[in-house]
Amino acid sequence: MLAFRIFIACFCTFITLFFYTPQSYAACPEYENARSVSGNRIFILSVGANTGDLKLAEKDAHDFERGMKNFLVRTGKHNVLSCVLTGTDTEFYSFEETLDTLKAIVKITDTVYFYFSGHGILKTRKGKNGQSICHDQAIVLYHKDKKIKQWKAAVKDDDLVHKINALNTFNISVFLDTCFSGGFKRSEAVCKYILKDNKTMLKNDARNSDAGFVTSECPFKEELKGTLYTATKHDKKAYEISGGGLFTQTFLSYLKESNSIDEAFAKTQAKLGECGQNPQKYEVNQEIKNYVMN
Repeated sequence: MLAFRIFIACFCTFITLFFYTPQSYAACPEYENARSVSGNRIFILSVGANTGDLKLAEKDAHDFERGMKNFLVRTGKHNVLSCVLTGTDTEFYSFEETLDTLKAIVKITDTVYFYFSGHGILKTRKGKNGQSICHDQAIVLYHKDKKIKQWKAAVKDDDLVHKINALNTFNISVFLDTCFSGGFKRSEAVCKYILKDNKTMLKNDARNSDAGFVTSECPFKEELKGTLYTATKHDKKAYEISGGGLFTQTFLSYLKESNSIDEAFAKTQAKLGECGQNPQKYEVNQEIKNYVMN
């Protein structure tokens, strides 16, 4: 009898796993048949969250998906599979599940474009002695209850970098239209340096400093692989205008007439620099790998 019960339990588990379709496929139906697409594939994941006073972040996400897809087709790219997450689909479990789905289907020869429009926030992290040692940047996915603090509904730089880096390809471009988005070039991008004479100073990039050493409480972790395009610097705000995010809408307008993403970004960077918002581009040297892809 016990053996029969074990057999039934195992059989039910097998049936459940065999026929189970991840919830993320409901939001991303094009991803469901990705395995049947031959050749190199291009994935677009575009996320928009209308949190706080933002009204057009979701529109930005749809605009980016459509604009990037049109650009790729115009420049001769094929096998483009796209997904837009807005509304309840941006809640953490759906967002994380969608990235896990990508992790399962993306190959080393594939290309991924990840986009997020919404609130970016900054939080100071405390050390063991209560002293501020780090600034974490984060993107806010949802804010459905005023009792839920923004930080509780956010994905920190550490977690986003780790999720993106888990994708089995180096052909990754990340676009962030949020405040403080420049801080996502690696997890925990802004840390205090502890000097040998016990003084402290703030350093944006410890690798370019010989002042001392990073504390064990706030180590530099993974660096985002691929290319990161941000609406602004790590300590600056980004803005929403009548048509959507200033960075997004300007970039997409130039993308329509450009032959490359970098050409469109360079034009965007020059244009927004005139009005005080400074988009940034960061590229990670692919020869330097301080992590192991799964």
